[in-house]
Amino acid sequence: MKNESLWSAIKAGFPVGAVFFGALVGPAMVTGSYTINYFLCSGVKGWIYFFIYAAAIGWFFFMGFEHTRQTALCNPGVDVYSYTVLSRSLYGPKLRFMVPIYNLWVFVAMIITGATTVATGGTLIASFLGVDYIIGAIIMALLNMCIAVFGVEMIRKSSTYMTFGIIAMMVVLVVITVATKGRELVEFLGSDWYPPTGGRSWGNGAWRVFVLTCSSCSWALGLGAVAQKMQTKKACAAGGLSAGILGAFAFFLMYIIVVPWVNETYAGGTAVEAPVLNIATDWLGMPWLGVIYYVLMILALVSSGAPSLFVAADRIKAIIPPARNAKNQTVAMIGCCLIYSVVVVIMATGGLTTIVSYYFQYLGYFGQICGVIPMAIVWPILRAKGVKPIIPAPLKSSSGQQK
Repeated sequence: MKNESLWSAIKAGFPVGAVFFGALVGPAMVTGSYTINYFLCSGVKGWIYFFIYAAAIGWFFFMGFEHTRQTALCNPGVDVYSYTVLSRSLYGPKLRFMVPIYNLWVFVAMIITGATTVATGGTLIASFLGVDYIIGAIIMALLNMCIAVFGVEMIRKSSTYMTFGIIAMMVVLVVITVATKGRELVEFLGSDWYPPTGGRSWGNGAWRVFVLTCSSCSWALGLGAVAQKMQTKKACAAGGLSAGILGAFAFFLMYIIVVPWVNETYAGGTAVEAPVLNIATDWLGMPWLGVIYYVLMILALVSSGAPSLFVAADRIKAIIPPARNAKNQTVAMIGCCLIYSVVVVIMATGGLTTIVSYYFQYLGYFGQICGVIPMAIVWPILRAKGVKPIIPAPLKSSSGQQK
């Protein structure tokens, strides 16, 4: 395996990086909100940020995959391919207290992702029904809850198709944009455009993109479940590189769609929250495209939001004794889903821009402590000193004795 060919390494690593691409290209991303808040925040020169994104994600994921591989080698016979087990080896026996903090970080990420789904769906439903945004957010949350309680298995089976549908729609939008707005796209790239409001310096914008990558670094361990075939350092490098390049490419495609419409996006003085919604339903003047956009986005939101809600509610139920021990587990699950839904709706009241622009920044700072520093800085140094990532034995009893 030490002499693994480059092609074999790519075959082992690329599919894992592609999983990150599939997870990244979701309905929230296809609103164009990330493009406005991160890749256009400092003007036309923001295209350079794609290289920062690719390099940071590639490095984090390479380090995460390499930690997974080393943990598997140093703990033979142990199924290490889950983030809960890998987090134990990440912090070791001396920092055992960080494991629940890491789990809290992942749970908070789940809540913020749920709030993003509700905010995105709220924007779409409000636009479609002509109601207030908060009404649309509540409808989206209730729809997710109903599916999570009574139809989550159906959604799980259809989520893969929704991912391909979103990718296909993004590609169609890129093709239409290049065909109809190619001249405006070229003019923009050669201009000195800068956001009329909410603009940032180049350095500040670059830092924000880096922090955004930190909010995603939990995926470097979270993808451990599909990392079994990466058994060499070269394969881990291929997996990390593919995740970085594919992730940056996904954002670049959205950049191409949004940039020809920056004048319309800022026509009201401030940027619209979901510019691609306006592009698909109004600005392009293609009613059929607007219908497809609405239908596909709502289905994709439900297919991603409902399973996330189910997993989060199941975790809430596990930490609330009355719910965990309830005789009627369906009622208990509904109650936990309501708790989760109330939290994400409250978070969504600030709008999609607030979640994308601020909450993910906080998540990224949290991620620097929980993921980036130990995974991409501390462990490479420890491995160079010969330290092995041994999974510490769990505590046996309250007396603190280990197995």
